[in-house]
Amino acid sequence: MSVKAKFQCHEVRHVHQYDPDAVYAEVKLLPVHANSQENASWSKYTPHGEITLGITNPVAIEAFENGAEYLIDFTKVEPTS
Repeated sequence: MSVKAKFQCHEVRHVHQYDPDAVYAEVKLLPVHANSQENASWSKYTPHGEITLGITNPVAIEAFENGAEYLIDFTKVEPTS
């Protein structure tokens, strides 16, 4: 079984590192709110929460845009032997 949630990118914060060649950003995602009929349904079941990601892959950082909405699937991983 999996659970799907809809989150909005609230902030992409680029963090300066001591190493000038290092790239690091913190991405903050919050559940969507009732700005639309569709989001009203999502926010009813996920009224609050936060996901914060620390990302060092420049391509992955560029995948996040302030204000954009993202579907997130949570799927339990079964242990392997």
